[in-house]
Amino acid sequence: MTSRERVTASLERREVDRVPMDLTCGGPNSAMDALLAHFGVTSDTELREMLDIDIRYVYPRYLGPAAQPPLGLEMGAESEFGGTEYMKCDFEGSGKIAGTYADDMGSRPFRHFTSVKEIENYRWPRAEWFDFSSLKEECSRYRDHAVICGGWAPLISRVFELFGMEKALLHFHDRPDLIRATI
Repeated sequence: MTSRERVTASLERREVDRVPMDLTCGGPNSAMDALLAHFGVTSDTELREMLDIDIRYVYPRYLGPAAQPPLGLEMGAESEFGGTEYMKCDFEGSGKIAGTYADDMGSRPFRHFTSVKEIENYRWPRAEWFDFSSLKEECSRYRDHAVICGGWAPLISRVFELFGMEKALLHFHDRPDLIRATI
């Protein structure tokens, strides 16, 4: 069974030869560098092949404004596209850097928003900021694998990133209009 067949069968709740696997780790102090070193490979692609990972990712090329500043940049850390930050912090006293979604750290652009109008006026990314022309060719490289365009960004996660976890959870109850406007 190819990776593509395995993932498709699994999604259709048909029998598979083994559980499909994905590997998602990245960002500041992720496990990726340690995995590459441990297995003696130099790239994500090599690691996926070695571990028989079923999923491959493709992305459109970003062509938009070079410096789309996020609203509410508060701590000066590098920002993820869309205006939120994974704040860099030490974890478990290791001296290494990791990311966090802690509400009181980093930029949460919607943290102080109180109206739907503020959300509507936010500088959202536009489709024309991306070049999708290479995706067909990229997908053909992974003919036998399941392909995902994009990465980790489920709607609920983006809501938490934009408002902060606590505020978003409160808004789900008290201000669902703000949540609906965001998604």
